[in-house]
Amino acid sequence: MTFCIGSTGDCGVCCSCGRVDLGAMLLIVGRTLSANRRGARLLQGDAVSAALVGESGRRSVTRRDAFDFDGKDSIMCKNSSPAARRLRAGRWSEVGQVYLVTAVTRDRLPLFEDFDKARMLIGIMRADQARGSHQTLAFVVMPDHLHWLLQLEQGSLSHLVGRVKSLAGKRIGRSIWQDGFHDRALRREEDLPAVARYIVANPVRAGLVERVGQYPHWDAVWL
Repeated sequence: MTFCIGSTGDCGVCCSCGRVDLGAMLLIVGRTLSANRRGARLLQGDAVSAALVGESGRRSVTRRDAFDFDGKDSIMCKNSSPAARRLRAGRWSEVGQVYLVTAVTRDRLPLFEDFDKARMLIGIMRADQARGSHQTLAFVVMPDHLHWLLQLEQGSLSHLVGRVKSLAGKRIGRSIWQDGFHDRALRREEDLPAVARYIVANPVRAGLVERVGQYPHWDAVWL
């Protein structure tokens, strides 16, 4: 496996290969939260976008720069081996663990620009939660990828994500996802509400909307 050794910019994107470093992104969240800790409060509705992105987040951004977690492995460059790009074998998951999952559409097709398709995917996630497999803490369905913060309640993470992806593909009538998915296990001491706020602000940073409340395909238990 070839690892990226380039430096990571303030946006969490590797300056050498353009890949997104999930770890660096979470550190950015932590630094931002710490800088505003005294006055920070969970905000409701449209007002949450101001706390998440501030004035700098309202600037115009390119589509490539805007997606903070772009669904590609955060440490692999284009010259990674085929095995490194596949869903890693022996993925180990733990009941009770919180995971940040990213799944990407095949060829980055913006399938979920379609309102009904996006709501269909959300419905599948919620139905699976109702069966006791997990608790969704936060998610955002972007046009060509999904960010999903969840706590696993039973079974394995691979089975859960594979099941949701498979059902969505069957509903649409064709294969719609890139193989595998990418995940990060979050530590208990990490500030999960801050991670959730950062996740749901994706549409603002992507330039899709001006305020979080204008985007329909997200939710978070803290907001």
